[in-house]
Formats: sequence, C-alpha cells, structure tokens
Amino acid sequence: MMLSGCGLSLDGSRTDLSHSPEFQRYERSHFGFFRALGSYPFVTELDVHWERPHPGPFIWGEVEKTEGTYDWSGIDRYIGTSQDYGIVLVATIWPYANWDQERCHEKLPDTRRLFSILGDYRGKPCDPQAYRLFVEAMVERYDGDGEDDMPGLVYPIKYWEVVNEPDIAEGSLFFKGDPQDADYLEVLAATHDAIGAVDPSAKVLNGGIAYLSDKEKPFWRSILGGPGAEYIDILTIHSITQGEGLQLDHLQALMDELGLDKPVWVTEIQYAKSTAYFQARGIIPDEESEINPTGLHGLTEDEWSALLVRSFVEAFGRGADRLFYLGLDNSTPTEETSLLVQCEVKSGAARGDPFDPALCQRQKPFYAFKTMVEKLDYFDSAEKLAEGQYRFSVDGRSVYVLWGSQPLPEEISGTVTLTDINGMQKETEAGNIILTETPVFIG
Repeated sequence: MMLSGCGLSLDGSRTDLSHSPEFQRYERSHFGFFRALGSYPFVTELDVHWERPHPGPFIWGEVEKTEGTYDWSGIDRYIGTSQDYGIVLVATIWPYANWDQERCHEKLPDTRRLFSILGDYRGKPCDPQAYRLFVEAMVERYDGDGEDDMPGLVYPIKYWEVVNEPDIAEGSLFFKGDPQDADYLEVLAATHDAIGAVDPSAKVLNGGIAYLSDKEKPFWRSILGGPGAEYIDILTIHSITQGEGLQLDHLQALMDELGLDKPVWVTEIQYAKSTAYFQARGIIPDEESEINPTGLHGLTEDEWSALLVRSFVEAFGRGADRLFYLGLDNSTPTEETSLLVQCEVKSGAARGDPFDPALCQRQKPFYAFKTMVEKLDYFDSAEKLAEGQYRFSVDGRSVYVLWGSQPLPEEISGTVTLTDINGMQKETEAGNIILTETPVFIG
C-alpha cells in the first residue's frame, strides 16, 4: 500500500498525526516484529503494524557526520519504506558520533564492536549539549505535530528507546560506561529530558534488559531502584533463548522488589540459539554464567507453532502489553530459528532488500502467528483462569486460549466456535473438546 501525509489539514492548519484514526488504532495493537525491513510484505500479510529496527537509522553519527550539520536522508528513507507498508516504528537512539566520542573515549577493539554503523566507540556523549540538540531536532522532525516534520510523514514516532542492552558489560558491547550504571543513567536522563522538551506525549523506553541473572541484576537495581525509574515510561526486556516464559517471571520479581508498576514490552523474542550464537558475539557461556541456551533445535513445525502461541499468550496473561518477534529477521531469513518463512535470496540482493514472497515458503508457525493475531490483537484485557487457560476480551467478547489436561472452564458450554492454531474453524459441542499441549481458540 502507498501512503502519504504532510501534517496539514485542507485549510492549511497544522494537524497532529498521532490523532489520526489509523495511528490510534495501531497504538492499541499488541504485536510487532524485531528487525523486519526485508520482510515487510510478510509483516503486512500477518496484519502486524509495528517494527523495532535494529540497530536502525536513529544514530547520532549517521545523521550528524560533521558537527553542526544534520542529514536526515537515511531516517527519512527508512520511515518512507516502513509507512508504505503500514508499519510504525519504535526508534532506538544511539548517542554515538565518532567526532564527539573521540574527545573523551578510547576506541573499542574490533572484537568488542557490534554493528560497525554505530561507530568505533560506545561511551556516553562527550558533549552533552550537542547530543541534546541532536535529539531535540530528531524528535521534532518525526513527532508528527505538523511543525518542522519530515515531508510525507504519515505515522509519527512516539516511542524512543535509549540504546540497547546496556546491562551487557562484557563481550561485544552496545554501551560502555565507567561505571556502567552511572554512565547509562546519565544518558537515559539526558535523552528523556530532550525528548520531553519537544514532545511531552512521547514515551521513553529503557535499552532492553538482556538478562536478569545475578550478574545483571545489580545494574538494573541501580537504574530502576533509583532515579532511573523516573526516566522510563515503558519497561522493556528481551528473551533470546530464554525459554517459553520470556524472562517475565524474573522481571516481575524485580519489579515487586523495587515497587515498580510500569507497562512492559518484550522487544526481542526468539526461542532457540546454539552456543555458537553466543561464541560468535564474544558471549561465551561458562560455568559461572546463567546464559542458558534452551536447546529447542529439532522441534517439528507443529511443536514450534504450539510453543509460539503458548509463550505469547502466557506473556499477555502476565501483563506484557506488546511483543516483538524475531521470526522475520531480514538478516537471516533462512535461519531455522526464524521459522516463519524460509526464503531464497536473489543473487546480488543487498541487506534490507525486500524478499520476493514467490521465493519464500511459509512455515506452519507463520499460520499459527497469523491465527493468533486474527483472534487476539487489539484485546482490551488478558486474564489467566488456570494453568493453560486464558480469557481475552476482544471487541467486547471473550476469546479463550486453552491447552493442557484440565477440563474446560465451566463458563464454556453448548455449541462453540473452535479454531485451531492453523486457522481451521468449526462449530462443535464444548463437551466434545479434548485439550492437548497445542492451544486452541474458542470464541
């Protein structure tokens, strides 16, 4: 689909794009994808409208290559492509510009630098005022208020994440502080204040929590147990190879300990990675590490489909508000852990080029994901009734997601509409339904 916008009404007055019915509807959506640029045709086929690019184009040194001169063309192109497909972005801000960083930091060794586009350093800005001016200019350009906006902007950016996984202080780094917690807090506070000065309605997200082992908890206790909590509107966590629970039980325990009550998003979800994945990134599990690859390789497509639905439903039942899956990662479309689609890459294709759907095979989990979105998205509430039994309120009606060995909830009786995770629907008597570990939808 092709979309256009300019932030002006027909009479020439400014309009706030965040008030558009389409954007307001998408804000109620609970599903997104992590790093899906090349797979946008599949994102729209699944009726998903959120993406978290990674690392994304919101990099200080890419916009301000020369001090005092902004070049927004890279971000504009990314946003232009995403909104052509009806996709809204959650932006990760990277506070790194080589010309600034070299003033007070040392280059990181090549072995410790992920994503060369981020530059040669990973420290807090050396010139906080120059960084603040960059953030303010960027937020102003993409806030959709009709003033100094990107030409053709359709969907404003209202969610800004500050760096990524700042709790990782070893191996390949996204952020390097001295000390790690104090320097990240400084960047978080400065970014929060700069965003709020331009767009008070915008939301600030912490750089996603990578792990919540005993090694990382002191960092997050320092940030979230102190003033850092004031600078975070939405708390984000990642679950890469952390199993079906998506680390949400550990996060809830930490929030209870610190007395926090904030919306929670899981902004990276992937279920299995081999030890080689961590070794390639300098994160080598050892006896003291709690990094625990789940070893989910070898699952059938049916088993993976069931795992996908169960984990998302359980996360919503725990109170998570938006979940971003890695299953359409444009950098590794044939990786077995992506599994939603397996694609052949055209000869000469560049990273980020859209895949030709004709060259891709939709796996069974693709249809499980599609069914889950069709049945549950835009829900108003999610409630756990019992183990493996959840009730969602969707457009004023109840939709149940059920699996396991327990009998049906007593409130389900008579003739019901049952949908399996592949989207097959039938009318049946409630008394004839026998649950298994593969979820079904009723309602």
